[in-house]
Amino acid sequence: MSKKIGVGIIGCGTIADVYMTNLTKHCKNVELLAVADLYEEKARQAAPCLIWAPTT
Repeated sequence: MSKKIGVGIIGCGTIADVYMTNLTKHCKNVELLAVADLYEEKARQAAPCLIWAPTT
């Protein structure tokens, strides 16, 4: 079993969407653990890509 690599994305704009999609679909040893953006709403919109669902 290979180890998983935890990744966080800073900035949740259009380019981040491309990276998050590619990471979650094509990189089996990568887990998207965190997203951050200056605008809270953008980070919340990106949150469903995380391996866990935020509670707040």
